Amino acid sequence: MERVLAEAGEADAAADFRLSRLHASGDPARVRQFEEDLDRVGPAEARRLDLRRELEQLLAEAATQDPLAHHPAGRSIGDGIALAYSDLGEWSHAVDWLERAYARKPGRLRRLLMDHPFDRKGLATEQRYIRLLRIAGLDDLL
Repeated sequence: MERVLAEAGEADAAADFRLSRLHASGDPARVRQFEEDLDRVGPAEARRLDLRRELEQLLAEAATQDPLAHHPAGRSIGDGIALAYSDLGEWSHAVDWLERAYARKPGRLRRLLMDHPFDRKGLATEQRYIRLLRIAGLDDLL
């Protein structure tokens, strides 16, 4: 929902959505930083900065534990990394992580591509993503 709001030019609503998620996460330092960023650089840039912080946190976790291990909530660290890269518009890096997930668990590819809110238009600029869609039988998303 947050990405959809941001893509629709609703930067304030996207920032509000992110802020409520941050409050729910129980990370007061990150909430404070996001609120400071909102005042300093505005909602769109504050969201981008927090996405970068989220990505850095996920990459740090991936360095100390298996990023592709099943997570009870359904989203692995690797899934989160791919989503963060996608939200930041770093399509090649996002597809790198999608390919890693596919190599590890091929049978999960279709669900991964369908269940997570990736920016499909942006990812479609990467031929490797298009190949993954075809492998998963999701040609209709092209």
